[in-house]
Parts: sequence; C-alpha cells; structure tokens
Amino acid sequence: MNTRRLTAFGLCVVCLACTQAPAPESNACPPGTRSRRTRLERWCETPTGLKDGPGETFYETGEKRTAGNWKDNKRIGTWHYWRTSGQVLQEVIWRAGTLQDVHPQLPMCPVGTERRGSPPPHGQAQWCQKRRHRGTDWVNHGPFLSWHDDGEPQAEGSYLDGEPDGEFTMWYPDGSLKVRGRYDRGKEDGLFLSWHDNGRLFIRAIFAHGKEEGPLTSWWVEGTISAEGTFRVGLEQGSWTFWHPNGKRSAEGSYEAGKKTGWWHTWTADGNAEPMELYENGVHVGNGIEAPPTHSGD
Repeated sequence: MNTRRLTAFGLCVVCLACTQAPAPESNACPPGTRSRRTRLERWCETPTGLKDGPGETFYETGEKRTAGNWKDNKRIGTWHYWRTSGQVLQEVIWRAGTLQDVHPQLPMCPVGTERRGSPPPHGQAQWCQKRRHRGTDWVNHGPFLSWHDDGEPQAEGSYLDGEPDGEFTMWYPDGSLKVRGRYDRGKEDGLFLSWHDNGRLFIRAIFAHGKEEGPLTSWWVEGTISAEGTFRVGLEQGSWTFWHPNGKRSAEGSYEAGKKTGWWHTWTADGNAEPMELYENGVHVGNGIEAPPTHSGD
C-alpha cells in the first residue's frame, strides 16, 4: 500500500493566546462597487474589476479566516486572522499593498528562555530557546511561529526541551489548512488530519507514541475516498479497501503486520474484475482461477 506517512516537520508551532475576535467591520460595499462572492472569498469590486472596500476569506469548512479592506486591488490597514475555532490568530498591517507589521500575539517565552527571530517583514519565524545544560548548545523550548513571505501564517506549535510537544497546525500559502495534530515529546500522538491544497481532506489517522494506531482513511484530491483500513503499531493490519479516483473499488484484501496475506481482489477503473492474487507474508505466490465477486454500487 502506498499511504503517505504524517511525520513531524522541523518548525512546529504553538497555540496562540485565546483572545476573542474583535468586533466585525462593516461589510457594506462603497458606492460605485458591487459585492462579489466565491465559496472561499467575499469582496467589493469596481466596474474596472479592482477590489475596493471590505473583504473576507473563509476556511473550507465555512468559518471566517481573514477580514480587512482593499483599495485599488491592494490590501490596506489592519487585516484580522482567525483560527477555525473563532479565536484570534494574528493581525497584519498593510500600507498600499505592502506588508508593514505582524502582531502574532506570541505568548511569553518560558522563564529561563530567550526569544529569537521576528515576524514579517523583518523575518519569517519567532521561537524560544534555552540551554539544555549549563554551557551546552541552545535548544528550542516554548512557543514557535512561522509565516509565509506575505505574512500568511505557516505554522504554530511548541517545543519541549528541543522536541515538538503539544498541538500544532500548518497552513498552505493561500491560508488553507495543511496539517493539524499533536505531539508528545517529539512523537505524534492522537488524531492527525491533513488536507490537499484545494482544501479537501487528505488523511485522517490516529497515532500512539509516534506510530499509526487504529483506523486510517484517505481521500483523493477530487474528494472521493482512496483507502480505508487499520494500523497496529505503525503497520497495516486486517482488512483494507482501496478505490479509484472515480469512486469505483480498486483493491480489497488483508494485511498481517504490514504485509499482504491471503487472496486479494482487484478491479479496473471501469469496474471490471481482474484475477485474484494470493499472497503469503507479503510475497505474491499465485493467481486465482475464478474472478472475484463484484460489489453493488461499484
């Protein structure tokens, strides 16, 4: 099976201060403009096609992601950013389309640590560091934030004694969610979710002490399911089913400690059954004479 493993990335980041969102700004479009809306954005547009007036963007799930103002197709003033929970993520200040400052509301660094880095436009990350022992090298310890070049958040999370620890989130450059999960002293632990760059869910997996443990489901970029099965201590175990991007079943069989075992059924993308394949300890040892049964609805 060709599943994609969710692994730690070097720059993990921290949950920001849980402050409430500011009062919403007026959504009324200026005279001479008209309101435009897509699934993930709302803005005001002049007769010449320029953005002018208040604008908003939204997460794939419908929650508001950003809000601010446009002038002649350029961001101006303060733009507010929110998490999907509705809590404030950051504020970004613009002047005629040029980023001026970012207020990330980074929590205080722990006692005994020092703050490093800076947000855009002068840097792309902020984090806290301490010496692991007197006279030794510095290690990350405490909250961490990073940004894309245009001030869009890239990641947030925290470190504990040099290892990722606690909740973390990653975003694509357009602000859509990329990965969300939790670490326990450097190892993935609990529910992990990842998304395709078009906003659709990619993988839903559960980890225990850094290894997949329990059900996993993945989806194609088109939104149809691609695989479903179970892990035990980081290895595929038991029955697994796979689908083509068009929604038709592509394969079905069992794993034992990460290796294919027994009879596997396969289908072409147009739904035609192919000869069965027999596996022992992950090795293909033969083909079936009879075609596998078809599934209703495929």
